[in-house]
This record gives sequence, structure tokens and C-alpha cells, in this order.
Amino acid sequence: MSKRNSSENTRLQLWGWVLFVLCAGLYLAANIEAKSTLGIIGSIVFLVACFVFMIPLMRSE
Repeated sequence: MSKRNSSENTRLQLWGWVLFVLCAGLYLAANIEAKSTLGIIGSIVFLVACFVFMIPLMRSE
């Protein structure tokens, strides 16, 4: 795989994870509004997991 193709692939993956983080934030906001404790816990875990998956992508840049 060429350097350019690898860099573009990493950038696209990072954008995908940014969208997942946005979704997790909206999921968290909806659960806070609904006052759902289990939903809030689940959305926080989902948000943290998204950031964990983003770490290797940000380190490779």
C-alpha cells in the first residue's frame, strides 16, 4: 500500500470515528433527557470505547 493511500485510509477511518463520537454524544443527550440511568451508562461506555479506538489512528498520523 502506498504512503498516500495509507494516509487517506487513516484519515477516512478517523472521520468515521468522529461520526461515531457525535452519535454517542447524541445518544448520551437523549438518555439524559429521558433520565435513563442504564442508557446514560451505556452511552458513556460507548463514547469511551470510541475514543479508545481512535487512539491508534491519532498516533499513526
